[in-house]
Amino acid sequence: MWRVFLEVPINIRKYYNTNIQANHWLTTMHTTSLTEKRIQFIESLPYFFFATSHTNGQPNINIKSTNNKQIFHVIDNKTLIFPDYFGNGILHGIGDIISNPQIAILLIDFKSNKRLKINGTATILDDKKSLQLYKKTYSDTNIARVIQVNINYIIENCSQYISRVKRHIQEC
Repeated sequence: MWRVFLEVPINIRKYYNTNIQANHWLTTMHTTSLTEKRIQFIESLPYFFFATSHTNGQPNINIKSTNNKQIFHVIDNKTLIFPDYFGNGILHGIGDIISNPQIAILLIDFKSNKRLKINGTATILDDKKSLQLYKKTYSDTNIARVIQVNINYIIENCSQYISRVKRHIQEC
């Protein structure tokens, strides 16, 4: 399935003359699983941006965060979990996952200017055993459910514009 995802942009790369550049990155980077360096990065952040899409194509994006030092718990080099907290009750993301489990995650560390993109398949874990394990792991009782992500594609993302975002934040 993700082979199709990677093949679709090839014509676009040819049109915009980026084949050489893209092929360099796609052949030198491991894009299907977590490395130790990626795990350390993922587990260092207390927030991330989370994109979902309903089967009708309607996209949705949220920022997810925690009061803890880390929001992700890495299960293995292809699987991670994060908590979904009680919120406004609208449940856009959860509804999207139920109808279309394909998700995207963007992690940005504004201190180190690093970004990482993850595409995967999400599963909602809301059984008592999963919730108790996660609550115990993070000493948090406000978790409504746990989202498990099976990684299909992962790639370091260009950090060129992070400094602009940081300047804007500092001006606020």
